[in-house]
Amino acid sequence: MIRPSIKSPDFNKVIAEIKAKGKVKMEEVEDEISDTADVIVKVMKNTAPVNEGALRREISKEQVSPLTYQVVADTKYAAFLEFGTRTLVSIPPGA
Repeated sequence: MIRPSIKSPDFNKVIAEIKAKGKVKMEEVEDEISDTADVIVKVMKNTAPVNEGALRREISKEQVSPLTYQVVADTKYAAFLEFGTRTLVSIPPGA
């Protein structure tokens, strides 16, 4: 299962500044982050290879905490498609 994560060292600082200034409601920030996760899901589904469609069906987002989402490809072989298998198998010379 692939669980990519996007982290920014300044993210918590930005959130603290938003809260302190009170110019943006946290619900609006949450909605924007959720919408961004939806866009990532859509791009992943549109670019995923298709045989029987299992990989595309299993791409989704999960909210793991406030302001934090994971986009997940929940198949046993998703990591092999993402990262390849070159380092996991022996390829005979000349193949």
